[in-house]
Amino acid sequence: MPAIMQFPAFDLLHWFIDNHAARYNISLSDMLPATFDEVKIKLEDLNIAENFVNGRPELRQLLAGQHGVEPDSVIVTASCSEANLDVCMALLKPGDEAIAVMPNYPPLRDLPKGLGAKVKELMLRTEDDFVLDMKALEKAVTKKTRLVIMTNINNPASSIITKDQLAGIAEMAERKDFHILCDETFRELAFEKRPPTAAQFGDRMVVTNTMSKVYGMGGLKIGWILAKDKALASIKNVTEYNTVCPSGISDRIALAVLKEKDRFIERARSIIKRNRPVVEDWLNRNDRVHWNDPGVGNVAFPKVDADVDRLAAVLLKDYSTIMASGSFFGVKGRFRLGFGRKTEDLVTGLENFDTALKSMA
Repeated sequence: MPAIMQFPAFDLLHWFIDNHAARYNISLSDMLPATFDEVKIKLEDLNIAENFVNGRPELRQLLAGQHGVEPDSVIVTASCSEANLDVCMALLKPGDEAIAVMPNYPPLRDLPKGLGAKVKELMLRTEDDFVLDMKALEKAVTKKTRLVIMTNINNPASSIITKDQLAGIAEMAERKDFHILCDETFRELAFEKRPPTAAQFGDRMVVTNTMSKVYGMGGLKIGWILAKDKALASIKNVTEYNTVCPSGISDRIALAVLKEKDRFIERARSIIKRNRPVVEDWLNRNDRVHWNDPGVGNVAFPKVDADVDRLAAVLLKDYSTIMASGSFFGVKGRFRLGFGRKTEDLVTGLENFDTALKSMA
């Protein structure tokens, strides 16, 4: 009898939703939301009836060119959340084993659980600045392993899986017969230090991505999958039973944005360039917070010399400020700090953090 899907509660999402009325949020992972004025497209040019199975052909071709794959390898989805679900549904069955490289975005750890697969957590070591240990990964893989799940760059630590490591993972996957799901939502925010897309490393690599974070366009609900061979066929089959296709309006807007990708990447760079010094200055004057800055990304994962869960409660209750505890990502004693939005809100949120932390001394 087929297993009944039963997913763990998405606690991080509920934490944000339940407390959305708070004035400040210092843990959001997206960039400053974009406006329609920043997109060179006219509303009257949008056809509200059209849609395309697997996504608009022009968008698939553009994404293929930007990732160095064939257009037939691209599936456009209604968000990266759908993309990740479709991949897991296609490549896992009850009783299979998945390895989640942690810390990580909670659904990437929990999706396999909802499908009846066993999840093994491979924790990136804090003493190694959350750099992937290839020997530890090799040791973690068993005959039951069918999928290794990771983010590059990492969410929430912003650490990078390098070109050489990606090549080694691809070779390991071929030798040991498993696939890799690599969520590249934040990859572009490494800018000049950006690792290559995992899609360039063979048939075992499956890549997902989105317009939601780098581009500040979460409302489009557009994501995509890059896959090949049998994995591609299986994923397409799942997608056709799921949303079938993304919104025709959304993928038309995404096409316009990605044609000017460099302009929007520079937009993100300018926001981070403005906000990173705020974070650095705050860290320099706060001896109870520690972070080894990898120099990339719009999120940090600092360690705090305090009870982080209690601190989060104080911040919310007394200072109308939301902070996401590291426990959501599988690591206690830390929190995710996002610095891709309004500078003034970041400054006030960090001031509230300092005041709340002092009150707990």
